[in-house]
Amino acid sequence: MSRRTLVTFHAHPDDEAIATGGVMAQAAAAGHRVVLVLATKGELGEVGDGVLADGEALAERRTVEVAAAAEILGVERVAFLGYRDSGMADDPRRHDDGSFASADVDEAAGRLAAILREEHADVLTVYDPFTVVSLMQIEDMGFCPKGEAGAFVEGDTLHHDGGRLPFNTHGGLLSHAYVLGIAHVVEVVKQLRGTAAAQVPECEVGVYGGYTGHMASTLVLVKDR
Repeated sequence: MSRRTLVTFHAHPDDEAIATGGVMAQAAAAGHRVVLVLATKGELGEVGDGVLADGEALAERRTVEVAAAAEILGVERVAFLGYRDSGMADDPRRHDDGSFASADVDEAAGRLAAILREEHADVLTVYDPFTVVSLMQIEDMGFCPKGEAGAFVEGDTLHHDGGRLPFNTHGGLLSHAYVLGIAHVVEVVKQLRGTAAAQVPECEVGVYGGYTGHMASTLVLVKDR
C-alpha cells in the first residue's frame, strides 16, 4: 500500500480530537502521513479559574495541548494559518482585524491551499460538526451503556430501513445542515407523518436531541393514535 497524506483542517485546538481524532489515528496507524491545520490558537476560548498558571495565556496552553494530542494521534505536522480566534457569536472581537471570522475568504483559502501544495495532500477533511456527539447522545438517552456506543452502532443498527435505531435519517448535522433546532424537528415530524425521504417503516415515536452534557435538550414526539 502506498503512503498517502491526510490533511485535517479545524478552527482551533481541541477540534481535532473531538471531530476527527479517530480518523487521524487510524490513518497514522496504517502508515499514512497526517497533517493538522488550525485556523487559530483558540485565544478567546472559555477557561475556568485556576486552570492557567500565573502569566500563562490561553493560546500558550492550547498550543501545548494540541502538540500533545498530535503526538497521541500520530500527527506528523501541526500548522497554524495565523488568524486570531473569533470567540462566540456575540463577542464583538470576532469582527476585529486578524480574526478568522473577519478574514477574506480567498486569502484564508490561499493559506490553506499553500499547505496542501506543500504536502501534496491526497485527502482533506474540513471543519464539520462532531460525530462523537451522536454517540454520546445515544448513550445519554439510555439506548446503550456508557462507553459502548461504538459497538452498539456497528452494522446496520442506524439504518432507516431495517435498523433497530434509525438515526439521523435526513443526514443530521454532518450531512443535512449545521444548524441546531427546527430543521431537525421537521424531519421527526415527517417521519411520523410517513412523508420523509428516507422513511422509517411504521414510525410512531421520534426523538430529537439537541446536544449532550450540560447543554442537553431532548424532544420526544409521538404519532397521534
